[in-house]
Amino acid sequence: MERVTETHAFFWGGELSNWYPCKFRYKGLTFYNSEQAFMWEKAVFFQDMEIAKKILETPEPKENKELGRRVKGFDSERWMIASYPIMIAVNYAKYNQNKFLKKILLETENKIL
Repeated sequence: MERVTETHAFFWGGELSNWYPCKFRYKGLTFYNSEQAFMWEKAVFFQDMEIAKKILETPEPKENKELGRRVKGFDSERWMIASYPIMIAVNYAKYNQNKFLKKILLETENKIL
């Protein structure tokens, strides 16, 4: 964690970051960080299976982000609506399968992340 106050926990680049290395299973597939899973879901949602395949083959979060920006047919309004439940599902899988990260997340208690 970068910095923790009475009300907030800041974690850019830390253990709670989407880019933090973290192997987990989601929808029967293996992901190496939650950014990879989010970008894969984005590509699948917009039916860009070529980019989705590349994302699955690429464990680096920076490269996943770049691939996610190339998703064909992307519509930010549609993604804003669809992405919230996806983020919940991905994070549930990530933290449920990684005790170390789950402990860190729970230690934030009621703080705003």
